[in-house]
Amino acid sequence: MLRDVELTFTEAGSGGPLFVMPEYGYNKEYMRTALKALEGVARVFYIDLPPLSNFKNLPTVGGTGLPEYPIDRLVEAFDELRQQRKQEQIAILGHGMTAWVAMRYASRYPEHVSHLILVSTWPSGMAWGHGRQRLEDDGKRRGDVEQEHYAQTLLIDINTGTPNYQPQSQQEAEALRRMGWSCYFADRRDGLAWLLYPGVFRDMGPCIIPEFHIAKEKTPRVPTLIIYGSHPRALWTASGDAKALAKAYPGAVVVACPASNMLPMQEDHELFVKTLKGFFRRYKFRGKLGG
Repeated sequence: MLRDVELTFTEAGSGGPLFVMPEYGYNKEYMRTALKALEGVARVFYIDLPPLSNFKNLPTVGGTGLPEYPIDRLVEAFDELRQQRKQEQIAILGHGMTAWVAMRYASRYPEHVSHLILVSTWPSGMAWGHGRQRLEDDGKRRGDVEQEHYAQTLLIDINTGTPNYQPQSQQEAEALRRMGWSCYFADRRDGLAWLLYPGVFRDMGPCIIPEFHIAKEKTPRVPTLIIYGSHPRALWTASGDAKALAKAYPGAVVVACPASNMLPMQEDHELFVKTLKGFFRRYKFRGKLGG
């Protein structure tokens, strides 16, 4: 337990510590396959975000009856892990929505961040909502009802706590989860999507994600890498999202991955790994892992 938060993680490699978080609702396994090449330059901590059942006494939001995911408590748990490993600084990588956790950690503990890596993410909850709407609109335009319904399951009525669309059976719920994973790929024909799928889903429990906006964060001047998918089929994020993040982190390195949607670590694997290795070489870790 780390400050009353139970973290599940696997660590591998040698070098300065790199904390890696998968996208919300997925587990660390797809990150392990993608980042294995970095284990020669960093001690990589592949972390699963705790489900709601791991937290006690969470307040509910409005009339929804749903708890708010405790991002700040997770940030404190990460800092406790850093202290336990006797590290002055850590590198921290967040993918998708969990990059908000990485950004919050950097805001709160800038002196303890050696590298901040933001992968396929948004500068605000509103920007996330625009991506969700693009996904729904694309489904409607192409007559893909399953994609349309998947996008609607992500929108929660703040008064009732119910999604705009609820699957009618367990079979449909599973189909929509598969659709969600498929939508992360620019090339949905890629067999890698289904090769990885059986091990990626992580049931977090129903909750509300706290509102996030980069303009309200105290963005530190730390070495920052922003990497995102720029394929024409990249609906979830947009180049404007990367530009807004780069504006918030002056001097940030911004890399567009032309074959990717939300998963540049898979669809642009060679470029992704080369970029991260170069980033670590440019801004070296302070010391090795201890403790």
